[in-house]
This record gives sequence, structure tokens and C-alpha cells, in this order.
Amino acid sequence: MPTSTDPALIPVTVQTFEVTIPFEDFGRQFRVDGGYGSPSALSVNRIVFSGDGGLEVRPLLRFASAPSSISVFPPGESQSVADSAAIPTGGRVTVQLDTVRFSGIPPFELSAGALNQEWDHLSASWTHAVDTLGGPQPWTTPGGGDPRPLEQFSWDPAEGNALVIELDSMTAAEWADLDNLQRGLILTSSTPGSRLRISSASLQLDLLSSINPDTTVQVTSPLTISTMLLDQTADFEDGRMLVGGAPSFRSTFRIELPDSVSATGPICAGAPSCQVALTADRVVFAGIGFQSIPQEPPSLAPADSLVLDLRPVLSPERLPRSPLGVPILPQGRVVGPGQFEEGGETRIEIPVTRFIRDLARAAPDDAEQPPSMVSLISAAEPSGIGIASFGAVGTPDAPVLRIILTATEGVTLP
Repeated sequence: MPTSTDPALIPVTVQTFEVTIPFEDFGRQFRVDGGYGSPSALSVNRIVFSGDGGLEVRPLLRFASAPSSISVFPPGESQSVADSAAIPTGGRVTVQLDTVRFSGIPPFELSAGALNQEWDHLSASWTHAVDTLGGPQPWTTPGGGDPRPLEQFSWDPAEGNALVIELDSMTAAEWADLDNLQRGLILTSSTPGSRLRISSASLQLDLLSSINPDTTVQVTSPLTISTMLLDQTADFEDGRMLVGGAPSFRSTFRIELPDSVSATGPICAGAPSCQVALTADRVVFAGIGFQSIPQEPPSLAPADSLVLDLRPVLSPERLPRSPLGVPILPQGRVVGPGQFEEGGETRIEIPVTRFIRDLARAAPDDAEQPPSMVSLISAAEPSGIGIASFGAVGTPDAPVLRIILTATEGVTLP
């Protein structure tokens, strides 16, 4: 509550100024780590063949096994009974493709095959069918082994969205067996520039009754698990910041604030420039700007929007598996795919005001030091197959720290 009306008791002139600190003056211990998450966590499976040597994606689909029994009517009977010895005689897989969101020039040349190696959807990759601690098992040929050919298609989105893949009795019997860990469908494209989305997929099996040979029952098995094999070939520039992909990349660095910053203008009382102490009470706003860079080859760039998170690294000594704190910007920063295309480069700023204030406030001898290392990640890992690239450390496109400060002669703010 005011006790005097004399304005001379408290200075009212506040000088506000902005500084931009280059990465080399605040960034330390930069690193890029990969391998976070699995393509199996993605909600949309894709078929991709870039043709530029950058990206190929082959989805693997596994369906539920046949039911343990079917209900049939024995010859001459009006009461149905359970038949647990029905024989698979054939079937078909129906794959629905997105006819609106696709890239490339139709028609697309597609192939479907039956996998003939055991595979694990959580660890399968372009080179390995299984890659777990129990013992890695490479594909006989990278990219899904040597699948048995099932069908080939020349697909034009203008003519419909469904691919119907007919199965012979041998494949139907294999896929009806719950214990068969080889069962699975692989889809590939040979059309350069193709980028297709799978909307849904289901398996229909024809089961011949062992009780009534004149009865064939069709049962539908939903898609239960899936993953994608990604062949990503890129020669990333040293120091370039990478985010996203499947599995995902993270870019991590430590922030070390200078004791003072160089200022110009009225704050310097007539001098061309001056040094102003960087203290927590002077920080009005702080943000780290990341320069988006066109991805090379373009097929590796994000095809959808990406949500960026900047999160504190809680145990730097445990990198690359350190736990992370809550996002510094709670809602994240949404960036569009166009920002990673030629001509779409832009500086993407993530506010870090409170984080910078905490660092500026901490004393070197404080028992509890706030986290000073941060990771730039995608909010979901993975969130898509595209990789976002940002300006490399040591180049003009490297990240910058922008701070708006205030200074008042003779008074500091709490």
C-alpha cells in the first residue's frame, strides 16, 4: 500500500532491450541420439518408395488367428454344434488405401507377399526380423527376407481404394495357426515417388467344416499387430539437429548462461555499447530459436505436422537413456511439413522464460541446481516416419537464444 505520493521515491524509468546470443556462447555438449520408440507404435501404416535412394517403407501386417471352433449343422440336424477341426481352404486380405492423401503419380505398382521368417513387431527393422536381448535374428535379405509372392497390383486411386489379396490353402492354414510366428503380410511399392497410407486391413478365412463337408464358413480376423520396415539413407551434416523419425531422434545440449550480455541504446547512457548483468529479475522473455532446414533427400522430410517438445534432462550422466522432465512449453510447438521443404525455412522459437530465469537465479554453490541440459524431441516418439532437421551447430543456422530484459537504475524486481 503506498505511504507517499512523492514519485521521486521510486525510479519509474525502465529500459527494455533485446539481445540475441549465438549458440557458441550458450550451448555446450551438443549430441544427437536415436532409437527412441518403434514404428509399431504409429497409428498409420505406409507404403513408401522414394526412388531417390533416401527412403523405402514396407509395412508388415499380422492378423488374428482363426477361431478355435465354428458352429455348423451336421447333415440332417437342426441343432448346430461346435466344429473344432475345420480346415482352412483359402481366404483373402482386404487392404484399404487412402485415395486422398497420397504422393506420387498413379498407377502404383504394388506387391504383396507372405513372410516366411519369425518376426517381432516391437523390434523388427530393415535388417533384423528380431532384435531383442534373447538373440538378434537378421532377415535372410534386408527388408523382410524372401517372402512368398502372393499378388501384384497396378493401383490407381481413381478406380477404388481396396486391394484384395487372394490366399491359397497353404497360406490360409499358416495364418490360421496362432503358434505360427512367421505369419504376416508384407507390402512393397516399386513406383518411384510413391507414398501411400493404409486406412485399414482385415483377413477373411474360408473354413471347411470337418462335420459337414458341404459347409464352408467365412470368418473375419482383424489386424492385430503391425510395424514398418524403414530403409533410411541419409548423410546428415555434422552438428545438424535432428528430431523425429521412426525410431526417433533427439537433439540434446546444455545451456550455460553468460554472466552479462552486451547491450546498446539508452541503457548504455550514451556509450555505443555496454555490459549488463544477466540476472533473473531482468528477464522478461526468453526463447530458443531453431532454424528449420530442408531435408535431403526430400523423401526423409516430415509429411505431416510435428509437435516439438523441449524438455529438461534430469540425469545427464545417464544419456542417452536419461529420464526427461515435463515439457518447458506445456502444449508444445506445432510445425508444419512445409517448413522442411526448399523455400520453407523458418526460425521456430520455443519460449523458455522460466527455465532461463531459474538458471540465472542459481548460484554456483547452491546445493540444488536446476537442470541445465535440454532435449529437443517430438512430443510422441515416434510421431511419424519423417525426420525434422534444424541448423547445424557451428553454422549461421545454429540455434540462438533471444532474451528481452529490463533494467532500472537503483531498483530490482523480486
